Amino acid sequence: MRSGQDHKALRLLLVEDEPLDALIFQRVLNHVDFPHTLEVVTHGEAALSHLRSGAPLPDLMLLDLNMPRMTGQEVLDHLRTDDALSALKVVVFSSARMVDEADACLEAGAAAYFEKPFSFDEYGEFTRVLRAYCLEGEPLPTYIHAQAHS
Repeated sequence: MRSGQDHKALRLLLVEDEPLDALIFQRVLNHVDFPHTLEVVTHGEAALSHLRSGAPLPDLMLLDLNMPRMTGQEVLDHLRTDDALSALKVVVFSSARMVDEADACLEAGAAAYFEKPFSFDEYGEFTRVLRAYCLEGEPLPTYIHAQAHS
């Protein structure tokens, strides 16, 4: 996504309705050695409003799948039908362990589907994968099982 020589802060948008999960993710990101800015919104409607506000688009959106008001799948559907947002890179993450849901997200245009980490170490692995993808040009795995990194 970016070359290793580019030190511009990576713009991330986290869409997460669980405050504890958002806090853990923020804390883990603070321990990863890549420059970034993180904005957090708590539901899909807020994400779409933010993306359509005229503010610079994020380099990557991290989207929880199971949220009130508007699910992550519905957000993906909106993104793919909006010419201004259809190219946005989205990583879906969810505590659901359902292959059908992952496949549906990937078919709707998500770049990857990660099972939501349950430990600090798993969150760390998740952010290391993002760092390698965003800054070093490593391929992004399509599907990551959280337990594979325990």
